Amino acid sequence: MKHQVLKIGFLATALVLLSVGLNAQLAYTSFTLTGPESVDSVSVGSRMPYKTNAQDAVAGLTFEYKWLFTPASPILNLAGTTATEKGSASNYFDENEISVLMPSSAGAVTLTTAVRSLFNGTVLCASEDSIYNIRVVPLPSITWTAADHAGCATAAAVTVPVTLTNGLIGQPQYEVTYTLSYYTAFDKTGTPVTTTGNTIAPTGSDLVFPAATFNQGLGVYEITVTNITDRISRKSLDALTATTLPTGVQNVYLFPVPVANPVQHIRNMP
Repeated sequence: MKHQVLKIGFLATALVLLSVGLNAQLAYTSFTLTGPESVDSVSVGSRMPYKTNAQDAVAGLTFEYKWLFTPASPILNLAGTTATEKGSASNYFDENEISVLMPSSAGAVTLTTAVRSLFNGTVLCASEDSIYNIRVVPLPSITWTAADHAGCATAAAVTVPVTLTNGLIGQPQYEVTYTLSYYTAFDKTGTPVTTTGNTIAPTGSDLVFPAATFNQGLGVYEITVTNITDRISRKSLDALTATTLPTGVQNVYLFPVPVANPVQHIRNMP
């Protein structure tokens, strides 16, 4: 008897979509079938994991799993190395969990899955194909939309307007990574003190840097954006770098407060 098809949407053995939280690159935590995440959207160039539950062990039988992506994409194991196909152009593999490198341009990808059993190395029977549609969307982007910022004396929060875009309609949950370089000299002479790996979540279309960002004293603070991610691009097993980032830096000048001095006049003549 042929195995029953793994029906997406009502059997637990169906192919499922990866769902991760913020900063979850290089490790996936859970898959999902139904609800608001039931449509799989992925970022261009991402490496995405997919799985179907392994068949129950039956003495004398072995099982192979079909992983066919259209357009064709490299089938990898979870570690990112090439998975070994079981037959010539058969698209069957030992693994019931794989990863795949998505196309470098936006569009639609179709995934076809199935499972077959073998007895003494000969195919015994196979399930029907199950079809799953994947939407490949562009990476998010960010650009500056304001000139440099200047303030006086003690550090204060700085709001920098930006333009943000993403490839998927909905709540993007952006996260921006930036480098901060601090110069004590206002002409930027000397070697700056640089911190990397800073992150900030935009508020609307603004990057609101808290006062603590500029706590090293008077001088110039250079903000260089190094990446932006959204909730779709963060699903990738490999870290992705956005292709559209601000050119140049955003300068924040922290000047001294002018001091009111006593008025001087010519002294009275003797």
